[in-house]
Amino acid sequence: MCVVTEIDSTTVAIAAADRLFDEYGEEAGLAVPEPADRAAARAAVTRLGERFAALRGAVRHVLARSSDQAAHLSDDDLQGLSEVVQNAEDLGASEVRILLQQGELLLAHNGAPVRLPDVLALAMPWLTTKEEDAESTGRFGIGLMTLRAISPLLEIHSGHYDVRFGNSTVTAVAGLRTPSGFVGPEWTVLRVPFEDGSLTVGDISRWLSGWTDSALLFLRHVTRIVLLGGDLRPLRELRLERGREKAEHLLLGGAMRQVRLREVESADGTRWLHCTAVVSAPEGVRRAGKATADTVAVSLAIPRGGPAPGQVHVRLPVTATALPFRIGACVTDLLWAQAGSH
Repeated sequence: MCVVTEIDSTTVAIAAADRLFDEYGEEAGLAVPEPADRAAARAAVTRLGERFAALRGAVRHVLARSSDQAAHLSDDDLQGLSEVVQNAEDLGASEVRILLQQGELLLAHNGAPVRLPDVLALAMPWLTTKEEDAESTGRFGIGLMTLRAISPLLEIHSGHYDVRFGNSTVTAVAGLRTPSGFVGPEWTVLRVPFEDGSLTVGDISRWLSGWTDSALLFLRHVTRIVLLGGDLRPLRELRLERGREKAEHLLLGGAMRQVRLREVESADGTRWLHCTAVVSAPEGVRRAGKATADTVAVSLAIPRGGPAPGQVHVRLPVTATALPFRIGACVTDLLWAQAGSH
């Protein structure tokens, strides 16, 4: 008589966590099954925590130093907010919400939920889950770890996962209770606990004032970033309305190319013509830690009301230029020259 034993979801999740820890990076596109429910996710996170706790000597020291150094990658203590927006964009979110409460900063988006490989990447600053995505811009591990400039702890609450990340530690925690109306049931929420007085709403508002609505011009998905007050009313908002896209063939660099065009309008009424063409990527230029495609989409945003301050965007603004328009692409500085020649 044959007896069939069903393997429970917790056992499967623990095995998936072990395989990720042992094999990630050795096999391109390594895939493991996602935990089936919250209990299985908790078991997988606990197993990852055990594996990190078992690290000894130089490996544990290097990992701890890497996490510490993440806080100093930028002179801007709030650089982590940019990284949250970039990751929300990569996950297809249309909105990012920011809420400061007593002793905690909540950052939320409505993009795709966290997966088990993302949990591992968040615990290991130089590990990325985006090596095979030629259009990604966020840095799941090292990028979000720049939030350590605010706090040594980071929690993420998404899908089946409720996880706290510390210095070389990963811990399953209780689900997060957020103010009613702050987010929907499918949203991802990052919680950054901090010492009272070390961060204020004014700090975040001033940081956001460095951007205008046009900061969102080269994001594919995110159209709204909002800082909310304790009553959940907007204190500062960045917002764009994108019109319907149309395609035309135009002469560029001596060849006819398809150019995608759309009208974009910001909340203050400023209008832009957004143009995107696909051009060849220059030989020999690679994106560090991410896939590099043979072609790259280069975009221009031309102000309808006359010249405006120029900016180069890698999704979000990175540097000012003397040009009377904005340019964006997921490329290194070496590409700007070729993009201009096209």
